[in-house]
Amino acid sequence: MKTKDKRAEAERVKKTFSRPGEHSDHLVLLRAYQGWEKAADPYAYCWKNFLSHNTMKMIHGMKEQLSMMLKSAGLLKNGFPAHPANNLNSENSRLLSAVLVAGLYPRVARVKTIAKGKRPPHVSTERHRKCDIHPASINRTGRDFPSQYAVYNKIMRSTGIFIYDSTFVSPFPLLFFGGEIGWGEVDDEGKTLVTVDKWICFKAPLHTAHLVLDLRRQVDDLLWQLYRESRHSSTPVTAEGHQQQRQPAAVLDSEQRSVLLRTIIDLISKEQNVDALAAAADAKMEESHHEYNSGADTLPAQHSRASDHHGYRGRASRY
Repeated sequence: MKTKDKRAEAERVKKTFSRPGEHSDHLVLLRAYQGWEKAADPYAYCWKNFLSHNTMKMIHGMKEQLSMMLKSAGLLKNGFPAHPANNLNSENSRLLSAVLVAGLYPRVARVKTIAKGKRPPHVSTERHRKCDIHPASINRTGRDFPSQYAVYNKIMRSTGIFIYDSTFVSPFPLLFFGGEIGWGEVDDEGKTLVTVDKWICFKAPLHTAHLVLDLRRQVDDLLWQLYRESRHSSTPVTAEGHQQQRQPAAVLDSEQRSVLLRTIIDLISKEQNVDALAAAADAKMEESHHEYNSGADTLPAQHSRASDHHGYRGRASRY
């Protein structure tokens, strides 16, 4: 735990848990916890790294409880957190950041300006035009962010308005797990402004916007199926048996789910910016043709399905 006389040393230790390119307070905590799990002497590890042993134990207990809940819901084959089958993507930092978007949205901040020298970047949120990254954040002195958007844990006012525990994320997670997707008019270069909840903005080809919308719809359909299965039975939802209060565009079977998940994981893991989406997604859709080919409502996504729509509202509000 931090002490005033060792605050600088504690900040130095915190930076040792940060990996190049991650820009995440959440992943810093994850690396610290993983080190505690592996430590021969957990108490000495906590003392050396300014951590609370009781907090680490609490996190460990929460992880085990969550694993059992996921197993009961049919989302894990077993309830052992360390089992290899439950950790196929545990070192994929981009995918971990995407999970944070799904959990923290709509707590999103946007970088307004990056000051010269060591001055911190200025950010804004949908409700606050001017706020700052908290001084304790690993991102306080960051510069080379993957995009201008970050998710955060909370926002509080003290000497100013600060966001706490932030993770900078690339566009895909916001597009796949954020709010309502829309786009504006097409410019002379064939590009449009793709928006999430009308304030998170990315410029991309219209063809790209169609691909995003198609994939987003399928992700929402899959999440709905998993939700229904976990609440009502261990039997997969079928096209004949799903409830009528929410009609998905398609009910995905196990093979379609697998193809969709591999596509999303691949795009999130390799994507750099929205302009890269068209080529990457097209390549994945072409690959999917060889694995599964069953029509317009399943993978591979059909671009025409989105051509008459200029917005799409997804996420749990529909469930």
